[in-house]
Amino acid sequence: MTKIYPALVLLIISIVLTGDAYGNTHLKRPFGQKGQTFKNIGAYSYGKKVAKVFRPSTKKKKKRGKWARKKSKNNFPIMLGGLGAVKPEYEGSNKYEFSGIPFIDMKYKKIFFLNYLDGLGVNVLYAPNFRFGIALNYYESRDFIHGYSDSISLGLDTGVFGSISFGRLSAKLKFRQDISGVHNGQLVSGRLSYRVPSSKKLRVNLNVNLTHADDEYMETYFLHDGGGVKDMGGGAIFMYLLDKNWTFITIANYTRLLNDAAKSPLVEYAGSKNPFWLGLGFAYRF
Repeated sequence: MTKIYPALVLLIISIVLTGDAYGNTHLKRPFGQKGQTFKNIGAYSYGKKVAKVFRPSTKKKKKRGKWARKKSKNNFPIMLGGLGAVKPEYEGSNKYEFSGIPFIDMKYKKIFFLNYLDGLGVNVLYAPNFRFGIALNYYESRDFIHGYSDSISLGLDTGVFGSISFGRLSAKLKFRQDISGVHNGQLVSGRLSYRVPSSKKLRVNLNVNLTHADDEYMETYFLHDGGGVKDMGGGAIFMYLLDKNWTFITIANYTRLLNDAAKSPLVEYAGSKNPFWLGLGFAYRF
């Protein structure tokens, strides 16, 4: 059998690729799928270089919804804003006032947190479905109520909490003790929350809650010294993503005062057993 030299093989390949072994050293027209273009190829290009040029691209651009929020890798996410709120002048009042409320939601890794709902705290134990920690909270002052009660100053309380979650459902129990000497009482509250399935831009959380107050708290705020279940209620939080940083927030809460809290003269004669409050505002995510 006649031996074919490598130079002859290369010459044949160049003729096939160029269509003109001795004239034009580039392809006269592209070939392949309609609309597909290729780089110019020399007459003696072969092997891996040729295969690389003509191999169709397998890369696909990942499409993301407009303003879809990426999962943050930041260990210190911050969300700051403010709400304009309509709320009772005091707990159990039938008169409402408009005021501004700061909206804060800050976290450091899975250890520290500061937000409008849970206060300033530390997660002593943290697992995917369980948390246990301590927190510091404040309670608002109350003006003098003519014929019923003296003014009550701003105060602080501290306590412990535990929460557990099952998918979209979560439960939280919190114990709070006054440390500022204003009422020297204790509160125990429970909250059940449900995260409603929604779109990438809308987040909805529904919750129901129950609060127990001791004698000292009830004496200070409701002029009754009988402790027990103070109230129960429910609420909703709506967060709508306007763009990658700005969020529109709506918070609505309803409370039903019970037992001695509902029988208080502050409520029975000068207030309401069914207070509510509504807040609208914006927050910016850093």
